[in-house]
Order: sequence, then structure tokens, then C-alpha cells
Amino acid sequence: RGGGAVFATCPVGEGAVDRCADSSRYFVLRVEGPGGGTGVRNGKAAPRHAFVGVAFNERNDAFDFNTSLQDAEREREFESRPAPEFEGPVKDYSLKEGQKIRVVIPTKRAGG
Repeated sequence: RGGGAVFATCPVGEGAVDRCADSSRYFVLRVEGPGGGTGVRNGKAAPRHAFVGVAFNERNDAFDFNTSLQDAEREREFESRPAPEFEGPVKDYSLKEGQKIRVVIPTKRAGG
């Protein structure tokens, strides 16, 4: 209602976006009030949310949106996995004090 305040957000996560079963250009977003909002459900506090339908006129735009969602899902999966630890032998390839590297580059001879 004016002032540039956030009205609703759609945090990308499980169940945040659903594709329409019979079209590749229609989606349903689960939006939440700022900070998740709070409402009352069955006498208990619950996040206030609504479902909003989104349609793209162009298939390319819908494809880009869907691809972005898949990228976000892959990133979440990657971040949730622990980084693999290297268990092989550790080898020190650094130059020791006084050690030198000699590089010989052959040159073409005149007339050759």
C-alpha cells in the first residue's frame, strides 16, 4: 500500500512453486507475508500465505523461469551436502629454500 514496503515473498523451497499439469506456461506460487507473516489455523499460530497463479505469454520466458527454479534446487542440494574430504596422501610441491627451476626453450636457427 505505497511506500515501497514488501507485500509478499515467495521463498524458493519445497512446495513454493508448482507447474500446471496441462501447460508449460502456467505456475502457482505460494507467497508469504513479510517475515513469513502469522495467521491462525485451528487455534494455532501459522504462517500466513496465499497461492498466486502466474502465466507467461511466451514459452521461452516460462522455460527460463523453470530453468532458474531447477538451478536454485541444484544449488540447495549442493549446499546441503558436506564437502568431500580428501583422504589421499598429502604431497608438498613447493620449492625449498635455494631450489631453482631451469626452463630451456629451443629457438629456431637462421636458415632452418
